[in-house]
Amino acid sequence: MQQSQDSGVEERYRGVVAKADPFFIRSTSLVAQQMLLRIGDYSLAAAPAYFSFEEVSLLLVLRTEELALFGRYVSGTCSLLLVFDLPGSKEPVRFLLRARLASIDALAGRANVCMARLTLKTLPPLYVEILTAFFSELEARKQKRELIADQWIEPGPSGVLPSKAVLVVGQGSWPVTLRSLCTKQVRLNLERRVELKEPVAVTLKLSRAGQVFSVSCAPPTASQLEAGDILLDLDFSNELVSLIEEGLKATAGASGQAR
Repeated sequence: MQQSQDSGVEERYRGVVAKADPFFIRSTSLVAQQMLLRIGDYSLAAAPAYFSFEEVSLLLVLRTEELALFGRYVSGTCSLLLVFDLPGSKEPVRFLLRARLASIDALAGRANVCMARLTLKTLPPLYVEILTAFFSELEARKQKRELIADQWIEPGPSGVLPSKAVLVVGQGSWPVTLRSLCTKQVRLNLERRVELKEPVAVTLKLSRAGQVFSVSCAPPTASQLEAGDILLDLDFSNELVSLIEEGLKATAGASGQAR
């Protein structure tokens, strides 16, 4: 690909932010456990949170005194070590990206967990290529989500969609029974009412091929989630799209055998 074309693809995705979920890590071949943030003379183990062409956000485990120490480096230069085990490469590809430490803050409700936000100063061509490929794949999966948005699956003999799941509301968890599911919504049965004293994050924990994954839900508009059958809107999740695809395939296969 010519440089002008590379630049055009990069500009297309400027401002797009990707969550470093299992889909991102799998698609980019990021070796998350080898991620290091270097601030001054310190090297800190970090977990990926968000990626864009402009910024990277990381999760760090820091004590209060450590947060105060590294807070002094805000607006200063730091570096980020990223490792990608790319298919076809004889050995992992390593990038040491120069960046500015834009902010570092404690996360509310998570003891000793902090978020560091880095503004990137260097963008190696291969790094741009990796992100561009991911954003292209992400775009395709979002288009697939729209294409099959009106097709629902239900728990059944195929076992693709288990009948039980967990709804996480703020700091609490509630077992729920799944009625049906599509790429944008879920119908479920809540065994008891959940009071909402303030706006909180709501996520649905599902399982696919034995692996648990979470899907963010749109915040409920009411002050409570009533017991009984309810309908919730779901954010985009590649794992969810894949689960729906598998369920639709299983349903079509069962229908074919029935004929």
